Amino acid sequence: MLMSTVKYFNWIGGKSRCLAEILSIIPFDCTAWYELCCGSGAVTLNKHRSELEVVNDLDPEIYNLFHLMADEEKGKVLLDRLLKLQYSKSEFVKAKRAQRNGFKNVDEFRMAEMSFTLITQSFNAGRQAWRKDMSQYEYTSTLLSTLPAVYERLQGVRVLNMDCVDVLRRIKNNSKACVLLDVPYRHELRGAKEIYRCEMPMKKQIELLETIKDSKNQKILCGYRENRGEDVYDKYLLPYGWRHYKIAELVKSCQFKEVKDIGEEWVWVNYTLPEFAKYTIELETATA
Repeated sequence: MLMSTVKYFNWIGGKSRCLAEILSIIPFDCTAWYELCCGSGAVTLNKHRSELEVVNDLDPEIYNLFHLMADEEKGKVLLDRLLKLQYSKSEFVKAKRAQRNGFKNVDEFRMAEMSFTLITQSFNAGRQAWRKDMSQYEYTSTLLSTLPAVYERLQGVRVLNMDCVDVLRRIKNNSKACVLLDVPYRHELRGAKEIYRCEMPMKKQIELLETIKDSKNQKILCGYRENRGEDVYDKYLLPYGWRHYKIAELVKSCQFKEVKDIGEEWVWVNYTLPEFAKYTIELETATA
């Protein structure tokens, strides 16, 4: 377990629950770091710094939150405004209404406030239904204890709002880069089907696999693995020397049933793991 973590917000499918395992497999020799479907950005916020760091998300709300916080001056303004947010159903309803209207006539700071409200005050960070499970004091105290560190860590980090496959094509030949791909998990393997604003249907998954299978940079692809027949990630990647490892068994938090299923978290990598990884993950699950 990590003693303490830097956390912007909780995120459905985020990597905060297996953060130590992910951090342990990041190669030490990469000088450029890319987290291309960043969500809450949990890994970037808690990893050692690289010379170049890039986070990307296709969701404009997530992009806006990171873009503002990573800016030296705008980040200070956003930090101050987020620390003053009310834990309020009425504010949540206003934010939801603005979201449905495409945040029309809403400036970037107000949009960030509303997006943050929807994420941090909703069930499972799904931005759908308001949940009442903490007081105003608890909410503000949590933000005070977490957000300043987020601002500090994001300074110098570049923020993009692009299709992750387009970014991958641009950096395909950069052998000094390490790329984390925590893409939306395949629909047939996860608990809920439509939970992200920007999903990744199978056609797009195949395009991703074709792009990364023989690229020169070091990659970590996260996902669930098919245990009934051949897995599509295995099919495309293992012939090119990739390996897969099971890193955790976690409750599928996105499910809505009373007793939730357990999901096996896997990673596919195209490089030799650091020696330290043997202390956090099951190396015997590797297949090449």
